[in-house]
Amino acid sequence: MSEAFVTLDGVDHAYAGANSALAVEGLSITVNKGEFAAVVGPSGCG
Repeated sequence: MSEAFVTLDGVDHAYAGANSALAVEGLSITVNKGEFAAVVGPSGCG
């Protein structure tokens, strides 16, 4: 069984303030020890 290294739950993030396009919305992810993960937002988000 893998050991959770990072856990994100329900994360929203916008660059340049609250009125800009969201890079991520409601992101929930668990990255286990030894894994690599990347999150890519929509074009124009930041």
